[in-house]
Amino acid sequence: MGRGTKEEKGIVPALREMLNSDYMAFWIVWKYAPDLLPEKFKNFDEFSAHYKAISNKGLTERDCEKFLYIDKVQRAIKWLMGKQKNARMIELYNTWYEAAKKDANALKEFIKLQDIFFQGEQENELEKILRNVNVDDDEDDYQMNF
Repeated sequence: MGRGTKEEKGIVPALREMLNSDYMAFWIVWKYAPDLLPEKFKNFDEFSAHYKAISNKGLTERDCEKFLYIDKVQRAIKWLMGKQKNARMIELYNTWYEAAKKDANALKEFIKLQDIFFQGEQENELEKILRNVNVDDDEDDYQMNF
């Protein structure tokens, strides 16, 4: 169920940590990423019966929908949707890669997609230069001569 690795926390534990709430975390996963749950649920009642964190609180589906007005829930959902967006981009990238092997137009689009897909990964020259700069030094130590 959205399990992580040694390097990265799983989805549900990360949501639990963000929200300090099991029932909110499980509801968000049920509502927005049901594929991460170990089984499919036909409706909220079936879901809540399975997860005691929900049923023990006596929460209804309407109660849970009100979570959407809580800032930390909104942030958690946006974080989850960001993870989903990245997963979809990887799927899209692979789809375009396969299409680009057979079609010149698809190859052009694939090249454009690569620029977008890897945009945040590449460090620009300025970032490389500034990465090891110590900014804690006292400003008075530096002089400019004109």
